Amino acid sequence: MLEGLFGWRSVFFVNVPVAIAVLALLLHGVPADAPAHGARDLRSLAMRIDVLGIVGFSGTLIALMVFLLALPTPTWPALAISAAFAAFLVWWELRAAHAFFDLRMLAGNLALTRTYVRMALITFGIYTVLYGMSQWLEDGRGLSAYETGLLTMPMALVAAITGRVVSKRNLIRGSLVISAVASIIASAGVLFLTHSTPVAGFVAVTLIFGLSQGTTSFGNQSALYTQAPSDAIGTASGLLRTFGYLGAIASSALTGVLFRHGADDSGLHVIAWILVVTSVIVLLMTVADRALRGRQRIDLARAAVAPPPRTMETI
Repeated sequence: MLEGLFGWRSVFFVNVPVAIAVLALLLHGVPADAPAHGARDLRSLAMRIDVLGIVGFSGTLIALMVFLLALPTPTWPALAISAAFAAFLVWWELRAAHAFFDLRMLAGNLALTRTYVRMALITFGIYTVLYGMSQWLEDGRGLSAYETGLLTMPMALVAAITGRVVSKRNLIRGSLVISAVASIIASAGVLFLTHSTPVAGFVAVTLIFGLSQGTTSFGNQSALYTQAPSDAIGTASGLLRTFGYLGAIASSALTGVLFRHGADDSGLHVIAWILVVTSVIVLLMTVADRALRGRQRIDLARAAVAPPPRTMETI
């Protein structure tokens, strides 16, 4: 709606008043941090926030994005640069005292790693719908960006409402199963979409994807809170978003390859089959994951009664 009414720049400018409002709420409602202990020189700060880890991680992703977004014409130098940064990242993070990308946590906590993989896979499907089907509506159906945005808005509303409903019930495994099943159904529905399908058919499919989006957000975040060590919640939460964005990058590369000659029905249906397979994998991972059975709901209830101490790490 912003793009259609005020131009594409408004999509970015709208963040300014939002950020100011968030800053005001932060200063008003969040208690001040406790006094910092230990050395506070520039070198100590750089080690604490792991500047080299940030550089290695950023270099890996930037070069990888250059490679993926150039497909189907591969830019091999970009892939080589990404591999070099990744090798440095692994070498450094296994030695860093305060790792930015905590590989030890990923290797030592497989339940948490599975949560990250689930997040990446289901987010891959959600972003593919947002990117791919929006492009298909504009190219295949001749709709404007404004009209396409209005048609995808119900998906976001359903996701918000669903997230609110499942969060009240403290369901983790159940919400993840619902997310995967909804994704399978919606992905199968995409197989029946063509350029002549009524708009209502498209909206119905995206509504089901909205159900998947709302349930997976709460389910994976809640699973993370029960699986991550209490002194690494901040790092673990950041990695969850990182894996979600990896899914977004993969979805952008997929639509770039399949729609390189235009967003037609055949490309959309190939995307649908890929999403069906991905959703089935997520469902099997969720059902077979013993770490999701029973214990998490109890842990969440205990956390609600006796929350852990407010430390810098948990904040």
